Amino acid sequence: MDFIDKFGLQRRPDSDDTFGLCDGQQLLFVSSSWSFVTMAKLFWRYGYDVIKLQRLVSAMLLKFSSIYNLLDSGAAYDTVEDLIMAMDPSLIKLMGLPLSQYLKLSGLQPGFVDEMVTAATLTNYGQRPDIHAFVGMVALAGAGNELTAVMGGNYQVAVKAVEESGATVRKERVEKIKFTGDAYLVTSADGGGAPQTQVFDIVIVAAPQTADHAPIVWEGLPAPLHFPGRYHNLSVTFVDGELRPGALAASSLPEDILCSAGCAEFNSIGRVRPVSGAQAPHAVHKVFSNAPLSAPQLDALFAARRRERRLSWLAYPSYGVGAPLGNFTLRDNLYYLNSVEAAASAMEMSVVAARNVANMAYARWYNRPPPDMRRFEHTEL
Repeated sequence: MDFIDKFGLQRRPDSDDTFGLCDGQQLLFVSSSWSFVTMAKLFWRYGYDVIKLQRLVSAMLLKFSSIYNLLDSGAAYDTVEDLIMAMDPSLIKLMGLPLSQYLKLSGLQPGFVDEMVTAATLTNYGQRPDIHAFVGMVALAGAGNELTAVMGGNYQVAVKAVEESGATVRKERVEKIKFTGDAYLVTSADGGGAPQTQVFDIVIVAAPQTADHAPIVWEGLPAPLHFPGRYHNLSVTFVDGELRPGALAASSLPEDILCSAGCAEFNSIGRVRPVSGAQAPHAVHKVFSNAPLSAPQLDALFAARRRERRLSWLAYPSYGVGAPLGNFTLRDNLYYLNSVEAAASAMEMSVVAARNVANMAYARWYNRPPPDMRRFEHTEL
């Protein structure tokens, strides 16, 4: 959010869109455009679980935020585990148990987890609360109402950041990286011309390198690199058309529909708003699912479809309990930023990992060991 102010960008006004939870057959809960009415309805259905969850998320975010002062002081961490431990040792324990179990141990009721928590994890990661608890808590933090958007599109933050840094951006695909003993030869192509090779002293890889993500070809390394894990396939269908309320046994539908434990065909349906803040001439919806939706499935959800567009991609890791956490350093002057996604895939996690790797690369290149800032007083989560 600091970047929005720093770069003179405008925040989009908050909308009064409503959301609903469904089990694939009917709506279980519908919010109100009045926040106090929504809170009253949440308490009526879920009791104090709403407050318990807010406190858990707030406690986790407080621990997470400690990393910013550490990184600003020049600290750097070789492994993802060390980075999370630096935030607070209790957070690493969340990697070792499912989110559903962690919330149960924290006193939340199964019904709340099946409905509200499942909606958050399906919406943010396309996966259910059997994901490990750290990424699950990131998903729940991302479901809060403290989020903001930039007028004209969030991409402007990245564009302004690149301009501010003075970096040269080349829109090319890296095909091969070869280690020569004291430098790296990086071969890239833009799709139109012949591949080009340049020499670099330091290489930072900021793209997933698991086997299912079309990895870069590596040459000249003394030992092969291993990138564990696989990515979760996600599909989105943009539909210019009107939803069919009867599909969820309702007379009218909220702007956003989130799926709970009973859903099988889709994860969420959201109303798409123009980034300019202007009023859209037609209702456009985005439907997220774990597999492409067929025409009959879309016909069941929409009364009319004027246009549609489908996309599928490997969006984020498939999260299980106890998955290995990798290293940021692959070898001397070769770094891998996306190791952090094993803990949680999110823009903020990538920013933290990038600052960490930048600190590490700078300190090692100039032979200035980063300060040891791991001895901090922490509280249990």
